[in-house]
Amino acid sequence: MKNSNKIFVMGGLLLAAALTACGGTGNSSTAGSSAAASSSTAATQEIHIQLVPSNDPATLLTRATALAPMLAKYTPGFTYKIDVGTTYAATTTALVNGQIDGGFLTASGYAQETIENAGKVTVLLSASRAGYKVQADDFTGFTADAKTKQLAAMNGEIKADGTALTKDQYCGADAYKYRGDQSKTEVSFYSGLMMSLRDSARTALGLKTLDSDGDGRITLKELHDNEAVIGIMGFLGGGFATVFGLVFVLSDYLGTNGKNNWATGNLWAIELPFLGASVLMLISCAVLFWKIKENKLEAELAPEMKRGEKEAAIVDSVEDDDEKPMSKANKRMLLLILAAEVLWFFADNAIGTYIGNYTIYYLLASSKSTMINTIIGGLASVAGFIAAGPIADKIGRKWTISLGLGLYIIGVAIMCFVRPSGTVLSDGYHSFPWLLYVVWGVKGFGWALINTCSFPMVVELCSSKKIGKFTGYYYAASMSAQSLTPIVLGIIFKATQVWWVLPIYSLCFIVASFIVFLFVANVKAHKVENKKGLEALGGDD
Repeated sequence: MKNSNKIFVMGGLLLAAALTACGGTGNSSTAGSSAAASSSTAATQEIHIQLVPSNDPATLLTRATALAPMLAKYTPGFTYKIDVGTTYAATTTALVNGQIDGGFLTASGYAQETIENAGKVTVLLSASRAGYKVQADDFTGFTADAKTKQLAAMNGEIKADGTALTKDQYCGADAYKYRGDQSKTEVSFYSGLMMSLRDSARTALGLKTLDSDGDGRITLKELHDNEAVIGIMGFLGGGFATVFGLVFVLSDYLGTNGKNNWATGNLWAIELPFLGASVLMLISCAVLFWKIKENKLEAELAPEMKRGEKEAAIVDSVEDDDEKPMSKANKRMLLLILAAEVLWFFADNAIGTYIGNYTIYYLLASSKSTMINTIIGGLASVAGFIAAGPIADKIGRKWTISLGLGLYIIGVAIMCFVRPSGTVLSDGYHSFPWLLYVVWGVKGFGWALINTCSFPMVVELCSSKKIGKFTGYYYAASMSAQSLTPIVLGIIFKATQVWWVLPIYSLCFIVASFIVFLFVANVKAHKVENKKGLEALGGDD
């Protein structure tokens, strides 16, 4: 930090020297001045300097306060008031309006004022830097296409004239040679690079490879997929809830086995799981609020988002124009996906809502069995999440989802034939039918295939500017179905007075969703980036 302080002081001294040569605002020094006035009867001039908030404003103000007496020492007859502008624009406006004598502007800010307020602003000192040759001279521009070219050049994937190379020619004799060359052109932007070893170098060092699709490039997504840690938290959360269900057994609280233990009639047996979930929810909300900088990520990933729009597996390309309506083909595709989504969530949440009652009152088994079933379904889902990406790359998202729906149909169809075992165990409960463990394994794998691919199919139908809107469509469809299906099935239970109607109800809706989804267009892009590995664990459940 010592070096940065010296630079800060030197910059202030240079600016002060320039301003004193020009003359300040001519104000008499007051008690609030940043530097103490001498006992001389001669009037002193105050120079008002404002810094832009390029760093923490409080830190800048602390340093500025310390700088003022130093400036006064070297420039007799002048005192200094140094503060920090609320924004870059505020400092520019204050300078143009004569409210301050000097300010630090960006190059773009100065350029704007020379046009809008010609002759009002003069450069007293400036700092400039050379750009990288690949950006400033060879492949200029700030568009997504220009940045893609610059990245390809730095990775040796194109020739010096911009011609594309094949994978086996990357970094070869004809490839652009990037060695961090500096340009003679001065620029007003910073360049940041993030680098990763190529797979050949990683293999030599005994590290796992990252290029999942084998195209010779390592993208941010592939780097994330192969180092995915965050996605697994969804499964760990489900595992945490399952442990609660194994310890605090609902059927023991209800006493359905005719025997008493610590949980029978004990309110804490059902309250503690909810309290634990509430604490975890508050912690997760706090982490999300403080750690996820969404606007910053949006800006950083803008080129990747633009590339994704071009490679989307949709019928017609999407436009950035907010006012331009969706094409008929894309709108039809969206409506069919959402309709199918409503139907499959009607099917799945019906089972999710009533499987506890089905187990306790129809199978006469312990609710602990449901938790074991959840573990089996969760493990099958992990396998499905890992397999979904590669499968979708081979056959497309439509047929991957269709495969998932087919597996779900098979699982629920088997469930329709399950009956109470009739075998009473020592704890008073009936044994849990082993066939349901198979059902949950098959159903869990299929459900993972559905959820991994369905959300990307919806958001690919819009530009990056409308992702929030289309995400709302997706979750409005899923949440409305999850809210309505318990009510509808509850009415059916009340009318029929039988629990075995549960799998039949679910089977009807999942078959309906399969039929609707068959009408969705199967579009496979040239290079579709599907969720792979552990990243997919963060999907809907």
